Amino acid sequence: MDFNCPMEFSADVMCATGRFDSKENSISIGGVVNVQIEQYGSGTTFLYCKADQISALDNPERLRGRTFIGSIARGMQIQTRLRQYLGIKGDRHCFEVQFAALGQKTLHFTELRLDLTNLVFPDDINPKQGYTLEAGDHQITLSAFEDYFDRLWHLSQTGSPTVTSVMSIRGEWRSFVELDNAVREFCTTLSLLQGTKIEWICRTAYTKDGSPVWAEFGGTRTKPYTTFFVCVHPTEHVGMRLPLRSFSDCFPRVASFHLTYDSEHRIVNAWLDARLQIDYLEARTLKYVVVMEALCSMIESTGTGLKATYISKKHWRQTRDEFLPKIQDYLSACLGVASENVKDVCDTNAWSHLNRVAFRRKLIECLRHLGITLRDSQNRVKLFTQIRNSIVHNFRYMTDVDFEELNWIAMSPQEQHLFVADFVDEVLLRLFGLGNHL
Repeated sequence: MDFNCPMEFSADVMCATGRFDSKENSISIGGVVNVQIEQYGSGTTFLYCKADQISALDNPERLRGRTFIGSIARGMQIQTRLRQYLGIKGDRHCFEVQFAALGQKTLHFTELRLDLTNLVFPDDINPKQGYTLEAGDHQITLSAFEDYFDRLWHLSQTGSPTVTSVMSIRGEWRSFVELDNAVREFCTTLSLLQGTKIEWICRTAYTKDGSPVWAEFGGTRTKPYTTFFVCVHPTEHVGMRLPLRSFSDCFPRVASFHLTYDSEHRIVNAWLDARLQIDYLEARTLKYVVVMEALCSMIESTGTGLKATYISKKHWRQTRDEFLPKIQDYLSACLGVASENVKDVCDTNAWSHLNRVAFRRKLIECLRHLGITLRDSQNRVKLFTQIRNSIVHNFRYMTDVDFEELNWIAMSPQEQHLFVADFVDEVLLRLFGLGNHL
């Protein structure tokens, strides 16, 4: 099987010498081999090895999940985990790498540099000069790759995730947990400001004199690039982009929400997925709806007092046990309803559903709890709920008849999608301290 390299920018290439080890008991497989490890701009990382160096293996597939341990020319140790065997390119076997680590990981470093995908500098910032951000005790500098404009063209033409910039972070860290959380919060904040997934694919720690201490790459998940504006008006099709200077307003809110509600940044990631314009319109609208569903469920599950049911589950079960048999008897004996229909109507799950708080009320309570006040809130929440119900329950948009029954001006499917997107955008912007731009 031949393997063709992706048409992407190369981010980093290194050569190493070492051995493949068994994943069970670290037993070396074969002898010493020379490999080349190459990471592309999307974060995908490959390991190449000449075919004759592992010819002792009857099947290269056996190396899937194995570890390669060796060293690079500068003497730093390197360790990688092979995800899968991809085939042969020329005279070399090719493997996709799950992750790679260089050097001995320690908190004793001065600067951490991260290669970022998809970040685009606004027109008012010179990419060559970079841009400085403040985040608590840490100073962040964003700078562009030398071929930044070529990479920007690649983004606009393909939409594929591509490394465009470097984020340099200076400051001290008490633990790797603190470091990892902060890096994720930095990337999440930048993603909110740019409306597309900003992720690091390689991070390297340096000493004061610029010597590398350790590096990691290949272990993150990137997403395609989208140029879609936020808060696009459903009929006027006018949206906006957020400035990088709003980082200082947004970052504390991201960190607080992460600590209190969302340890995995699922809400922002779900929103970024919804913004990708790669699905049918209905599917994209449904993804936006899922963001609000997830937000309500997340707030409800943290013991904030938001009710999932109108009546306590205990009392509702007691009511079911008392009245459901009587309802069944009445439907069968007095009304002559078929037994299979009686069984379906009186199903215990259907009974439980009657007690669940309606989505619209749940959404209103969630927004109130979070201190979010939307523009024209009452009407927009009502319309959002109606479109949501139509998409979720019927997988279709509201029709002209639906709008006529509600005495509302009819909207096309495209306008309904843009309304839902604008609604969710506004919720997230206000949630994360960016409401002043609305």
